[in-house]
Amino acid sequence: GYAAVWVLTAALYVASVALSWIVPETLHRGDEPVARDDPHRKRPLIHPRGVVPGLLALCGVWGMGPFFTFVPLMVEDLGLGTSAPYLGAFALMVVVLRLFGAKLPDRLGAAPLTGTALVATGIGLLISGLAVARLIPVGEGLMLGTIVFASGVAFTMPAILSMAVVGVAPD
Repeated sequence: GYAAVWVLTAALYVASVALSWIVPETLHRGDEPVARDDPHRKRPLIHPRGVVPGLLALCGVWGMGPFFTFVPLMVEDLGLGTSAPYLGAFALMVVVLRLFGAKLPDRLGAAPLTGTALVATGIGLLISGLAVARLIPVGEGLMLGTIVFASGVAFTMPAILSMAVVGVAPD
């Protein structure tokens, strides 16, 4: 039942936190930050290089909440049966594309891949919207929209995170 899902999710969360405590420091001895002008100078909470990537990340995930919330409700109203094929296709696309496209941010560049991923995300949502509005075949349109949306989501965060760290000192 649903209780098992929540228990497993909580267990994975606890395991993630525990693993984060034992991961070794990546800043090696000798790489310590060099004191800049004033050693007592306060650093900003958010590094300036992270503002634009942060806003882009917000844009990239903006559609995920409504998608996951409303797809299960919409497929029932549209007479498509269960949402499992759509949510399963989304998950499968994200996992497969992240596995086989892991080096794309390095090969294509973070900014071009971010732009492409955000466009794919928007197009996927547009196709899904057209299907829900019955302007294109409903089942096929929603599936195509889901696949295109998932393709964008798969690369949004890796590309944006690559962009956020470019030119930032290790410290």
